[in-house]
Amino acid sequence: MVSPGARAALAAALAAVLLAAAAGPLAADVGVKLRLLESASRISEGDWALVTLGTARVSVAASSENVKAEVAVDAILGDGIVASLARASIGVRFPSLRLTVGKARLSWGEGMAFNAGDLLFGSTSAVGLDLTGDALRDDAAWLASVYVPLGQFSFAEAVALPPPVDVVELVENPLAPLPDPSEIALGGRVVGKLLGIKTEAAYLFRGAELAHHAAVSLQGNLVVDWHLSASASIPAIAPDAADLAEGLRLSAGLFHLQRLGDRATLSVRLETLVAPGGSWKEEEPPAVPVYGILLYPELALGIDDDFSVTARALVSPIDGSALLVPGVSLSLLKGLTFLGMASGSIGDGTDSYSFDRAGGLAFILGCAYTY
Repeated sequence: MVSPGARAALAAALAAVLLAAAAGPLAADVGVKLRLLESASRISEGDWALVTLGTARVSVAASSENVKAEVAVDAILGDGIVASLARASIGVRFPSLRLTVGKARLSWGEGMAFNAGDLLFGSTSAVGLDLTGDALRDDAAWLASVYVPLGQFSFAEAVALPPPVDVVELVENPLAPLPDPSEIALGGRVVGKLLGIKTEAAYLFRGAELAHHAAVSLQGNLVVDWHLSASASIPAIAPDAADLAEGLRLSAGLFHLQRLGDRATLSVRLETLVAPGGSWKEEEPPAVPVYGILLYPELALGIDDDFSVTARALVSPIDGSALLVPGVSLSLLKGLTFLGMASGSIGDGTDSYSFDRAGGLAFILGCAYTY
């Protein structure tokens, strides 16, 4: 069974694949990422659930000398299909600038898990993080951007994000009200090098929120790679000091990749998110606090390109809870990878992460294929 909201995305995917096949391999690249997973999840004491799920992404990219187009559709596969449009963009290169239009991802700021400089997609909470996926975050939005190179290591970028439109509702009811144009988001960033440090300053005004968002990000290397970002969100109408404290976010991270002989590598990553205006003491229900600090540690050991062991975690130091996700992967054939993962929460019933909640412990086996 296909949900009504998925039909347009599935139709776009099928049309894109058929067009790519008709155009031939020289004109377009077709990509397929398929993951099939069997998971056992603890629901309560002595009660477990067994779930079989799959995820897929089908993408088609075509390019000429100065133009590139991409369409990608994501799907969650079970007894039915839930599909969504992941990418649909056209990029054009002119002599002095680059133009991107469509549903795309722009990487503002610095950070894999936490990124206060990400004004576009808001990587300032644990919401949206997928510790079992290849990419921790993969958000995209409908936008138009203009990229202007300013030098070897510097550029400026302007972006506009139109208010979202429910296409399914619009097709079913052409007379449905459209979003107000004043809800558009407009902004830009400037990136360069200052004293050998990559420096980024960004600004975004969101009309739907009537709020100004500004951020500064730094990235450099001192024995290890490091990054630091700060952002503030200020209401456009009658702001006060409390609003500034509540909307302030800081993120920082360290990363190091160490070779272990000729075949192995060990990578270490640590990121943190700080909300100065958040709660710095453990809260009890019914409060749903934004705690003042979160941590994301990650270890990854890789041997050749065939075997890897990873350990990821989300840690809430204030209430003493954590989500742990260890995993292994083994590649035996080109493009085919066998996966094994576990997910376990440490914490009491009222903490950010709790073993006693549904899904507090889970084991996952599966395979993935990438073409």
